[in-house]
Amino acid sequence: MTDSLRTPPPPAAQASADAPIAFFDGECGLCNGSVRFLLRRDRHGRLRFADLRGQTAAELLPLELTRELETMVLRVDGELYSRSTAVLRATVLVGGFVGGLARLMLLVPRPIRDVAYRWLARNRKRLGAINASCSALSAEEASRFLP
Repeated sequence: MTDSLRTPPPPAAQASADAPIAFFDGECGLCNGSVRFLLRRDRHGRLRFADLRGQTAAELLPLELTRELETMVLRVDGELYSRSTAVLRATVLVGGFVGGLARLMLLVPRPIRDVAYRWLARNRKRLGAINASCSALSAEEASRFLP
């Protein structure tokens, strides 16, 4: 564990840490699409979102996770989840039918899920998922993004 993990986060980070936060690569079309998917289904506004390169990530995540831009990270109640577990747990949080499916997919062993996750992350350029354009956010959606 690095020293940065032992120091308490600044007050601004503590305030933003109350809700679950999904950290993502803000420059990846696939990641942006995943965030849009979660935003549309999160009718209760449970999730907050932050770029892995942003201030919130710098305050709340270990340095090595902010450098892994191919990895989604979910922070819930101080616990960190990454890769497929982060995506599936975030989907469970938004609920509904897709949340139920995600709960079932969590039964698949993590190493198997992460093989698929890593393949998709590695091949996102070839799949045309980098720098995809994204539509404007509503005021309510924009309020759920942290610096």
